[in-house]
Amino acid sequence: MYADVYIDISHKALDRVFQYRIPDSLKDEVRPGTPVRVNFGKGNKIVNAYCVGLSEHTDYPEDKIKDILGVNERGVSAFDKTIELAAWMQEEYGSTFIKCLNTVMPAKAVVKPRKKQMIILNVGKDEAYDHLALCIKKKHTAKERLLRELIVNIKLDKELVVQKLLVSASAITSLKNSGIIRIEEYDGTSGESVDTNQKSYIVDSSDNDSSVNNSLDNDFSNNDSSVNNSLDNDFSNNDSSVNNSLDNDFSNNYSLINNSSNNASSISEFSYSSNQPVSLNYKQKISLNHGQPVYCPNEQQISLSHEQQISPSHEQQISPSHNQQISPNHDQQISLTHDQRFIVNDILSDYDKGILKPALIHGITGSGKTLCYIELCLEMVKRGKACIVLIPEIALTYQTLMRFYKAFNERVSVINSTLSKGEIYERCEKARAGLIDVIIGPRSALFTPFNDIGLIIIDEEHETSYKSDMAPKYNAKDVAKKIADLHKAKVVFGSATPSLDSYLHVVRNEYKLYELLERPTGGELPDVYVVDMREELKNGNRSMFSEPLDCLIKDRLLKKEQIMLFLNRRGYVGFVSCRSCGKVIKCPHCDVSLTKHITGKMICHYCGYTENVPNVCPDCGSRYIGGFKAGTQQIEEKLKERYPGVRVLRMDKDTTAKKGEMTKILSSFADKEADILVGTQMIVKGHDFPNVTLVGILAADMSLGVNDYSAAERTFDLLCQAVGRAGRGTKKGEALIQTYDPDHYAIVASAKQDYKSFFKEEAAYRELCEYPPYVHLLGVQLLGRDDERTKALANDLACMVKFKVRVKVLGPSSCMIGKINDIYRYVFYIKSKESELINLSRKLVEERMKGSKENVSVFFDLDPTGSL
Repeated sequence: MYADVYIDISHKALDRVFQYRIPDSLKDEVRPGTPVRVNFGKGNKIVNAYCVGLSEHTDYPEDKIKDILGVNERGVSAFDKTIELAAWMQEEYGSTFIKCLNTVMPAKAVVKPRKKQMIILNVGKDEAYDHLALCIKKKHTAKERLLRELIVNIKLDKELVVQKLLVSASAITSLKNSGIIRIEEYDGTSGESVDTNQKSYIVDSSDNDSSVNNSLDNDFSNNDSSVNNSLDNDFSNNDSSVNNSLDNDFSNNYSLINNSSNNASSISEFSYSSNQPVSLNYKQKISLNHGQPVYCPNEQQISLSHEQQISPSHEQQISPSHNQQISPNHDQQISLTHDQRFIVNDILSDYDKGILKPALIHGITGSGKTLCYIELCLEMVKRGKACIVLIPEIALTYQTLMRFYKAFNERVSVINSTLSKGEIYERCEKARAGLIDVIIGPRSALFTPFNDIGLIIIDEEHETSYKSDMAPKYNAKDVAKKIADLHKAKVVFGSATPSLDSYLHVVRNEYKLYELLERPTGGELPDVYVVDMREELKNGNRSMFSEPLDCLIKDRLLKKEQIMLFLNRRGYVGFVSCRSCGKVIKCPHCDVSLTKHITGKMICHYCGYTENVPNVCPDCGSRYIGGFKAGTQQIEEKLKERYPGVRVLRMDKDTTAKKGEMTKILSSFADKEADILVGTQMIVKGHDFPNVTLVGILAADMSLGVNDYSAAERTFDLLCQAVGRAGRGTKKGEALIQTYDPDHYAIVASAKQDYKSFFKEEAAYRELCEYPPYVHLLGVQLLGRDDERTKALANDLACMVKFKVRVKVLGPSSCMIGKINDIYRYVFYIKSKESELINLSRKLVEERMKGSKENVSVFFDLDPTGSL
């Protein structure tokens, strides 16, 4: 018997099957997928390999065939579906088979015991209410948030509290020293409590609580693929109070506070005490381009002295009544609206009938998509099927996690970017053994080795983080469909702003569309204003703050409400635009912006077109032309100059570089320790601050001008997300978009929250210019230490493809960043409507590189989400 094996070395020259003889002693152990050890090469070096097939015969001489040495006990067995998936990924995305196989399989390692901590309510309900009232009176908002949750849930994992509930360690210590809470340590792998000497006062003595065994992400800002390819601690939660105390409906509130406005605290949002409306003497109205007025208060009325707070009309009181319903009935079911119930029933009906067409749920923010996901998972588990729920890591909110714990208890596991390889392997083994029904996490959770998958959900499916930035550069959405095909499972996509490719699948009747266009709570979306910055310039305002935004900021500071200012940028932005007329200098061949380089040249990173930076605008002749240089730090400084005494927090790559800094910033802002939060796109994703009533978008044009065919789509997504941060609590929200191009369809549609009009315009542009999803675009990236040799090889490969295959070739040109760590980077793009021609082109390049002696690496990126 002979084994076909792949050597566990990611090198193109070794990316093929080798045959080894299976000795009699191993015939019962070696199967397809078995990790083995073999002698390889002339030096008979012992290496690891994977058996991918068995055969009775060999085409090689018997004396040339080597024996398999043994089974690699430290390796992970790959099963038939895993091998098939890896082979499909290699065919679809390039790279080597071993690299694809290692991507879809966890590394085997020893699990090191980890001590974790559980926060437990240590007093009775009446005393907890009394202390909660005291926290509200003293404006200890972090303690207030924690006590609200403990009154409902009794026990909470400390990491969950710190990282998702945004409660500082000092607030926890203070409550502990007061005897209100206690902290128990438990074994992170077994879930057994280490310290249980003190008695816990439980609301319902019938609750049999055990520790929630979880560990959450402590750095939301890390989108690196190495972070996104790790699995979470298992939430081994047998806590019936946690499992049964969450809101069953998206709109469900728990009335912990009695006041004149009957405001309530909910699990999904943390409500703070509201100040009374302040009577203002307005000095003017400023009309915006669509006629909505913005009122500007007198400057003398704006007090930024935070020792003098505006007092509420009355003291909010906590009701200690034992008759008050704190947690839902243990047998209460998830309450869905009519539209939500229709979606769930229809998807399940199709599944039961064997109709496995993917579904797309287009639901506005707050429409209850998460409840649909949970109900679908519950029904799939009843059918004996496992479920995978993909969520971008930054969107893994406390609200979402607690809802899944409630529904699935210890049968759910969640992604965590801090896990060790051993912990990753342990979670995968639990899934393989059937001890987990549902796993939640970013794209790597897709490869959890469930034996029988029934449902794959991809929430926020428009997010670019679902595309891997390391070889193989796979798209999790397409891989999900392949996994679903292997398991006969259903795929459900969800988003408030669906990606263009997903909605095009709907138009082509390849996906089934469901819509949720109303909020069950009846909450309103914020009012949105668009300010034409060209008019501001004409009126003599050269600052980064328009007059309407200035008035709105003053108004919110006076009312003691919070503000978020978002600088709309994605990475390095070097486009050139005119501040007088709004013109962006674009490539005449690709209709994307040219990128300004330090040499004074503007370059297209798709086709390589180059021209000099103009001194005046070619359209209007204005001398106000150049790159937008404002950054978050500059904005922070200007705010402090403009509004003396204002408290500003900044969140960007610089301020969140250290581990835990993002959590610290978010916690401080949630505790109202700042009036304004300034940041890049990381502040507009997955955060709910009920006291934020104003969002200002300072430069919508920055992402519109990026050298990227999908710039308008990314801009629309970001603006919709930013607008949605305002008015998340009980107070009405407003958002203001500053732009030099107010008539651009992405700006107009995002202000109206009108997805369909945006899709119509963007789809027409993509089809006309032949960009994805109407054609396939393969980026071929070359990296080498010798500039001339790398550039010459890029030219040779591009010419070879152009003359041998019926495809369009753009470039080559230098990459967006032409050199990193003395490695020169070039790229060319291959366009075709036929995927077969794209694959043929890639294989030609691969064959050419197999015999290449140049010290140059080649990488492939199918339908890249931006220019390389």
